[in-house]
Amino acid sequence: MTSPKAGQTPSLDIGVIHLPEGGAIGMTRCPGKRPDGTSCAAQDVEADLAALWGWSASVLVTLNQGSELTDLGVPDLGKSVQAAGVRWLHLPIGDMAAPDRPWEEGWQDVGPQVHQRLRAGERVVFHCGGGQGRAGTIAALTLIERGYSPDDAIREVRAARPGAIESPDQERYLRRLPRTA
Repeated sequence: MTSPKAGQTPSLDIGVIHLPEGGAIGMTRCPGKRPDGTSCAAQDVEADLAALWGWSASVLVTLNQGSELTDLGVPDLGKSVQAAGVRWLHLPIGDMAAPDRPWEEGWQDVGPQVHQRLRAGERVVFHCGGGQGRAGTIAALTLIERGYSPDDAIREVRAARPGAIESPDQERYLRRLPRTA
């Protein structure tokens, strides 16, 4: 792989967990966000969405709050994702936070859609700001709902995305979840 040119966003880094049935869970940063944390530019969003398409993502789950997307310069990310041919689901969590009751209520709708796609062998990507905390937490939650123990789910996620599941609250949340599959 060649290095990006000055001012160009490096290729979207997707941490991947391959599932036995052929589907995959991906974790990444907000499409268009530059690694230095600066706000997004249109060409960066387009390049990252092309990378998601190239990875064969069928669903992108955005975990950023709406105000974060606005601050990053991508308030219409959902429209851009859908225009790129990828299903977009938005279920925000506060930065560094664990899911709360309202989030869990939303997951009752979103989670089954995610699991259905994964069972069909599709690729689902979770993203937050940097692709570590919230994205890793929800990827681990998804594995736990598929029958992994919390420790195994955390280990798998961190192997695929080093540094994932950033806060003690996120880890505590996962460790208290029962296996459901």
